[in-house]
Amino acid sequence: MENGDYVVAIDLGTNTVATVVGTRGEGGKVRIIDCEISPVQGVVRSEIKNVELVAQSIKRTIETIREAYAGISGQHIRCVKYPYYVFVGRDGEIREEDVQKLHESMGNVQAPDGETIIQIIPQNYIVDDEETMNPVGAFGNKLEAVFNFVLGDNNAVSRVKRALQKVEIRQAGLFLNAVASAEAVATEDEKEEGVAVVDIGGGTTDVTVFYKNSVRHVGIVPMGGNAINRDIRSYGILERHVESLKVRYGSAMRDQIKTEMSIKTPGLNARMPKEISLLNLAAIIEARMLDIIDFVVEELKKSGFQDRLAAGVVLTGGGAQLKHVETLFKSYTGMDA
Repeated sequence: MENGDYVVAIDLGTNTVATVVGTRGEGGKVRIIDCEISPVQGVVRSEIKNVELVAQSIKRTIETIREAYAGISGQHIRCVKYPYYVFVGRDGEIREEDVQKLHESMGNVQAPDGETIIQIIPQNYIVDDEETMNPVGAFGNKLEAVFNFVLGDNNAVSRVKRALQKVEIRQAGLFLNAVASAEAVATEDEKEEGVAVVDIGGGTTDVTVFYKNSVRHVGIVPMGGNAINRDIRSYGILERHVESLKVRYGSAMRDQIKTEMSIKTPGLNARMPKEISLLNLAAIIEARMLDIIDFVVEELKKSGFQDRLAAGVVLTGGGAQLKHVETLFKSYTGMDA
């Protein structure tokens, strides 16, 4: 399939790569028509460590795609706020071209050495010291804004492009996984009132904070579902059984386990099968999930909007599929989940 009128996005995670194909509809919305998900190799905590292995993983999800948008994540991602202003001429009425001039000025800002600007997000506008979300039509002499610069490590960014080049795919654009997943699952009302979208992946957990319909903070937590898997394996459970054991029988809260039932999994070669109680399994999951939640809370504090999230927290990603995870989050933080 040649690209033609199709839009293609490739999401590289720690455990899987997803290639999604869609067509553009009315209002610029994309209608998904196909999705292929495959295990990925060469990615550690959402960062590419082996370009060749990643390229092979991508190749398994495509046929004749020639161009795609690519997602990026990893601990190297950080946010920096940058204020700027322009003076308004004529009769003092702020027009669209004034706002455009302000945004264009941001295009001249240089990233720090070793980093790339992935996204520039306006936070709020100020007209003569009065804050507003929509300055067009207002009157004033000076239009200011605070912009949120999302930065990424040069090497991490270039590796994504190189992995695509190895399978002859041109990178149409780069998007931040954290913001993309947050836009997909949060409602307009939630983003307006204040919400934190927590995407619990395999190697990392992405935290995106919205307030007044603008992205206020993006943080990447260096822990995800794989940390839980490692602890389960310490009980002698073979790696190939860990994920299904966790998803099928696991719970994020040991208080929810009302049985002494144990689960047996095949042992190595002819050895005795390994056994783990549902209570111990839940205790492992809960301990690691609490660690993740602690990291998330720190990111919310960094954002400065922890006390303004009226819509609470929206959980997504593979780790959000665990039973009772939203109950644990709510009971531990006091926030709606």
